[in-house]
Amino acid sequence: MKNEIYCCVFYVWINFLSKNCISDVLTPNIIAAKYCEAEMNADYKARAEHLDLTRVLREDVRKAKLPMRAEAIDYISDPLIAINSCDVLSVKIEGNQATAILRTSRLAISKGMGGNPDDNPRQFIADVNPNDESKLNFVLINGEWKIIYPPYPRVGIQALIKIYDKDLERPKNNSEAALMYENQKKSFHYGRSEFEFLKKLSEQ
Repeated sequence: MKNEIYCCVFYVWINFLSKNCISDVLTPNIIAAKYCEAEMNADYKARAEHLDLTRVLREDVRKAKLPMRAEAIDYISDPLIAINSCDVLSVKIEGNQATAILRTSRLAISKGMGGNPDDNPRQFIADVNPNDESKLNFVLINGEWKIIYPPYPRVGIQALIKIYDKDLERPKNNSEAALMYENQKKSFHYGRSEFEFLKKLSEQ
């Protein structure tokens, strides 16, 4: 009788764990999907949550020919790639390492950095590729899957347009515009041109 009770308790406990613990484990498959969602929504915090940036050292990046810019925090000035979609093609797990292949619909790349028109600012250049693939490299660290050496940031174009639209709400009238410094005016007009470029590109 005791054995039956123990077996019953054990079964209930295992069932509880499977529903409440195992299901909460973030596997590479889940993280890859969340990563895509974060890229499309221009959510750098959600993207960074699953990154292990301590491994992105200059020497390592140089040897592996990986992009130096692992993150895009300021979406108005940081280098990035504008995309229209992001999908997880495949995930392969081997022990404590894993890889995921992502496919994005690339619309534009960027050159330069910053928003100052007088100092090599970031500029979008149309570069359409509906099958642009990138790889996520995972490693299991203290029981958690983390992405190491993340690929160049790819950001949803609709999210970028919203960010530009919000940023360009200033100045709201001619009086505010008159108070802007000359370099601020240049940056504002430059941002307006990039905003119009992205809008036009998204409609194609």
